Amino acid sequence: MKNFKFKIYLFLIALIFPFFLCACSVSNLELSKQFSSGEGCSEPVENEKSCENEISQNLTIENDEKVQSEKQNDVFTITFNSNGGTEIPSQEVRLGEKIEKPADPEKTGSSCFDGWFLGDKKWNFETDVVSESITLVAKWEWNNETPLIPFVPQD
Repeated sequence: MKNFKFKIYLFLIALIFPFFLCACSVSNLELSKQFSSGEGCSEPVENEKSCENEISQNLTIENDEKVQSEKQNDVFTITFNSNGGTEIPSQEVRLGEKIEKPADPEKTGSSCFDGWFLGDKKWNFETDVVSESITLVAKWEWNNETPLIPFVPQD
């Protein structure tokens, strides 16, 4: 039975592969026609090299725009490391969007929450936008104003 399946796979590959080669050849043929005839250039062709550079630049611009539009559909994960405080759920955010500011975490002891940081930079939820998946880390400041516990003598 395995041998039969293998033969079917080979047969399908043999059918599809020539179409793939044909499509590639047509694309390369069309591109080489543009280079040699100057059809791809917006200006009259002084030499083949100038036309080739212009077509190459146009292809690069089209590819960059395609990559940029694909990136706009990207969703990134924002993780919050509360650094010993209460757990904060992660968020899914699209490229170029702002992160929704979560509730401040709480931590037992004499610490005050100082904000969310990406490396050494404090994250500004009003202006900073997402360009990749990141982890924001809570920074805590030591609270020197420790509440005094009154001493009550025992009788």
